[in-house]
Amino acid sequence: MNKKELINELTSRTDLSEKDCRIVFCIFERYLFWLKKNKNEIINDLLDELDVTKNKATDIYESALDVIKNGVKDSILHPFSSKD
Repeated sequence: MNKKELINELTSRTDLSEKDCRIVFCIFERYLFWLKKNKNEIINDLLDELDVTKNKATDIYESALDVIKNGVKDSILHPFSSKD
């Protein structure tokens, strides 16, 4: 999945605008690893940059992480599949 596809997928899973989804992925790009120790830092960044509650920020984090993991897994399992 390319970044546009990741943004579209996150937009469809959440009630965030495309602009907000871009912000979410920019926050994720700041961190090399999305480990448990970085989870709180990422959620705090989401709280700072988006006007959301802590619960909503946590939901956004979980949704974005799932979209990224599925995108990577799909790319690994089907590296030559057509995107058409």
